[in-house]
Amino acid sequence: MERDIAVYSYDGELLQWIDLKRFRRLSECDRLARVVKARSGRIKRVTLRHMPGEWKPSLLSDYQGTKVLLSSVPRRWTSVLPVARAGRRPQ
Repeated sequence: MERDIAVYSYDGELLQWIDLKRFRRLSECDRLARVVKARSGRIKRVTLRHMPGEWKPSLLSDYQGTKVLLSSVPRRWTSVLPVARAGRRPQ
């Protein structure tokens, strides 16, 4: 079987690609929050349900006012963070 179904976490992060057998197993366990199908009826992607005890995603506002290493911040946020110039204090 081909792994042609994309699985996303509840916050929209791509986790893995699965086959139809694994999709059926997830749907039987009631782990799916949303299923997206193509016009032909094939399942293209699924989003997992947020389960109790799972961590919530980090937000940029969680890091506001703190000294953060850029290596610890997700790559998609680095374009938003202010960059301090060498020799100047950030304002």
